[in-house]
Amino acid sequence: MSITYECVLLGTFDSSLLDKVRDKLRVICDANGDLHCHEKVMSVQAGPNTTNGRMVMRREGIDETDESAKWCVCVKWRSVCNSYKPPGLLCVFSELNQRHSRTFPTNAQKSRYNPQLLIRSTINLPLDTNHNAVEFVQALGYNPNHEFSKRGDTYMCNGVIVSVYQLHNVGVNGERVHEDNVWMVEVRSLPVVPDQSAVADPLNVAMHNCLKLKATLKPLVLLKRVEH
Repeated sequence: MSITYECVLLGTFDSSLLDKVRDKLRVICDANGDLHCHEKVMSVQAGPNTTNGRMVMRREGIDETDESAKWCVCVKWRSVCNSYKPPGLLCVFSELNQRHSRTFPTNAQKSRYNPQLLIRSTINLPLDTNHNAVEFVQALGYNPNHEFSKRGDTYMCNGVIVSVYQLHNVGVNGERVHEDNVWMVEVRSLPVVPDQSAVADPLNVAMHNCLKLKATLKPLVLLKRVEH
């Protein structure tokens, strides 16, 4: 299974600007339906910067209470301009190979690094149930970081997904990490596989399209590279 790359930008805005942000996106993007997503964020405590040891369990669906819904575990790490293996990644690949009889890459493909964007590498692996997924991820040494739900609207524009959502964030011990009125915009490219031999490298195209949307939304939302 190949490693895919995506560009990510995040920004927050005041709820009073919600209508203006949505109106702007309706003009420049295609509506992509409602966003119903539930995520569990797990991380390896391997130093001050745990970005490179982050794993996300994600389930998408309308009914968040459906226990039979399929989960997907995403191994994520920040891509830099050299082949970097995040903490515990080789252990993860080894475990995935053994459990699922698949061959996963053991080296991150080299990618050009753009300081304006978070270039994130992701491996997706389908899992069966919530219970099995949690046990599997924790067996790899990952621990709960925080859990959140995103509810809002998504838009598509030139291979870029723009999500406008309200963040409901609850910490590991049940405390609120964010207030309920926090609104966010996430600009994220569709997953791509870099091809430096192509006339138009998909990763370069993704970077360009994300930065173009960033410039368009700048008067309303301050989109920036965020280590997450």
